[in-house]
Amino acid sequence: MKKGFTLVELLGVIIILSIIVVTVTPNIINTIKKANRQSDIYVSSMVYSALQKYMSDYDVFEKKEGNTYCIPINELTQTGYLESPVRYKDISNVEDIMSVKATYGFEWNYSIVRNNECISTVEFICDRVDTATIGFTPEGDYELGDEYTCKLNDSDTANFVILNTNGNKVSLLSTTNIGSSKWYTSASNISGPTDAYTYISAYTLDWTNISPINNFSFIDTANNCVSCGYNGIFTRKAENNSNYTTIIKAKNNNNVPYVNLKARLPMYSELKKVGCTTTNNSCPTWVGNSYYLNDSVLESSNSAYYISSNGAFTTKTVNTTDGIRIVIELYKFNLE
Repeated sequence: MKKGFTLVELLGVIIILSIIVVTVTPNIINTIKKANRQSDIYVSSMVYSALQKYMSDYDVFEKKEGNTYCIPINELTQTGYLESPVRYKDISNVEDIMSVKATYGFEWNYSIVRNNECISTVEFICDRVDTATIGFTPEGDYELGDEYTCKLNDSDTANFVILNTNGNKVSLLSTTNIGSSKWYTSASNISGPTDAYTYISAYTLDWTNISPINNFSFIDTANNCVSCGYNGIFTRKAENNSNYTTIIKAKNNNNVPYVNLKARLPMYSELKKVGCTTTNNSCPTWVGNSYYLNDSVLESSNSAYYISSNGAFTTKTVNTTDGIRIVIELYKFNLE
């Protein structure tokens, strides 16, 4: 006849198993913790490397003692410097709530922190004007149409409104028109917006607080026509992969380079996104009126898209009485 375990034997087995669990469990936990720490160290190393490349490419981060810059992790993923998704310290929504803080003290020091813990110490370029819009929130969001007074250099200021945001960058549209007859060259109309960009380049030359536009990339090609007029504007990197050169591609593929261009014309696509249409008074009032856009009509160098006096999209042959508005691109840490 088979005999079962006695109570003493069962207690003995339980005690032995308990001893094993007590002995082994800390080792397992420690192994898991060590693996997580190593994973976090690896991820932070990847994030810091991505940030270093980002800062090197944009070249607007001053190596000044005490300067602190806050770059949201989603800016690094959206611009392709870091692969998404990012997993760090078992935190959910890392890319939405975390930033990388870079502080200069003889060399760059980096740390990963929550957005609301990351405060830049660099000097602000633009101060927000009190308007009816809510403006930025503590999380760093900015409202389209918010108005800012920007310090262009030691003595000059100008007002701009937020036209669009992209990650850690903000595009701001001037609140007033500059120049007149600055969109094309003479009656032959073969140069498209060359006059406008030549004027903008000279107009903004002494804006020492405004960094050049490094990532401006746009080609206005409606029907791929090479010989029928203006083909658009785009940027290319120099051979040393460090500097960007802005090029205007005019009729017959004549390239006109603009180095260190600090402002550009507003895009048809940008204004369409904020609600402008061909209907009268369709544009938001903060967009303004009576100025030409970057885009020509079917690559015609003498007929440009235009914001009319009644606040609607239209197309118009360029004349001698109309001006342009300009767009500058800044980082959010430049705005107070």
